[in-house]
Amino acid sequence: MKNMYRIPYIIHQICATIVQIFAFVILYLTPIANYVHIVLVLIAIDLITGIYASLKEGQKFEARKLRDTVEKFVFYALAIISAYMLQRIISEGVELPRIVAIYIASIEVKSIYENISRITKTDLAMALWETLKTKLDALMSNMKEKNSQANDKA
Repeated sequence: MKNMYRIPYIIHQICATIVQIFAFVILYLTPIANYVHIVLVLIAIDLITGIYASLKEGQKFEARKLRDTVEKFVFYALAIISAYMLQRIISEGVELPRIVAIYIASIEVKSIYENISRITKTDLAMALWETLKTKLDALMSNMKEKNSQANDKA
């Protein structure tokens, strides 16, 4: 009869321990949650634009690509977590998780631009580069003009 009461107690203790471990992991990783969320959102946008581009081009939709997306998120999250753990070991001043998240985000943004280019049949990256180049040239011209005006006054 005593053993009958021990089993629920043991199950309760195991569940309580699992909850405590889960809570510890969540609290430990809270500082990098925003990085993981941003990467998750970018992966979702990449998935949506990729599916839309494939359907627009008449390509067959495959479940393998969804699995690849899930794998990508898991390993990207592990990379950010690993960088965070390494940062905690090295120094509090180093922002390794941010650097890793920025690198991953840049990969995803590039993929999103490629998908949008496939959808719109426009080289979006090149159009963006040309616009940026034009703006930078105008900014540099204005700066040169101001410098020459300042030198003329002096």
